Amino acid sequence: TFCNTLVDRIVPGFPKDTIQDIQRELGFEDNLVVTAEPFHLWVIEAGEKVQQTFPADQAGLQVKFVRDLTPYRTRKVRILNGAHTALVPVAYLRGLRTVRQAVDDSFAGDFLRRAIVEEIIPTLDLPTEELNQFANDVMERFQNPFIKHELSSIALNAISKYKVRVLPSVLRYQQLTGKLPTRLVQALAALIRFYKGVWKGETLPVNDTPEILTFFKHVWESNDNDLIVSKTLSNISFWGEDLTRIPGLQKLVSENLEELDQQESLAL
Repeated sequence: TFCNTLVDRIVPGFPKDTIQDIQRELGFEDNLVVTAEPFHLWVIEAGEKVQQTFPADQAGLQVKFVRDLTPYRTRKVRILNGAHTALVPVAYLRGLRTVRQAVDDSFAGDFLRRAIVEEIIPTLDLPTEELNQFANDVMERFQNPFIKHELSSIALNAISKYKVRVLPSVLRYQQLTGKLPTRLVQALAALIRFYKGVWKGETLPVNDTPEILTFFKHVWESNDNDLIVSKTLSNISFWGEDLTRIPGLQKLVSENLEELDQQESLAL
């Protein structure tokens, strides 16, 4: 029997800075030690026969046997990964450099919490209580002092990440409410600004495919925010559709981009 599975746990790897202390505590030399966060989840898509044969859920572990793991995959991608992707450009432009710094920051931390609770969770199909618990776990994981998660590493291929992790929440929210999710759109504007490559005289860690980098290099040469937003949102190769057709999106992104310009001008 081959089962679809989903594993969720951050494992930074071999604890090279503390391995000697760990080995002394163990009383022997173990070079296969790895660091792992306390949180763990293993979702197994299988029937009762597999669950009876392999009863891992009865071992005090957070293991779930389910008929369909799709909602759990969607939950992880939209809340955990989506939060990462939405956070990066907003936090980086505020001078923050790690996930923990961002979550601890009064503005970025509030931005992230409200984006998850008010704009992402309402678009998902699992029980609200379960989603809220997962969201709380995610925020706690982001604040783990033993995991230094650089925003620059999450910024890799951020356009495609936004398409997969965040855009579905934007579209579903708009479909359900008739409105646009303010913070997720703010993140999109910050992302477009991030791809200019320079902020307050500092080079930004933009890292993407040559095609995407070339596109933004040319589009930012115009220095016309409305044109930049229009061309970016209408780029079907980025999003799989023309986002300028979403009512109000182009205008809201342009307004957010203008606010970022004002913030940069004040700082300079």
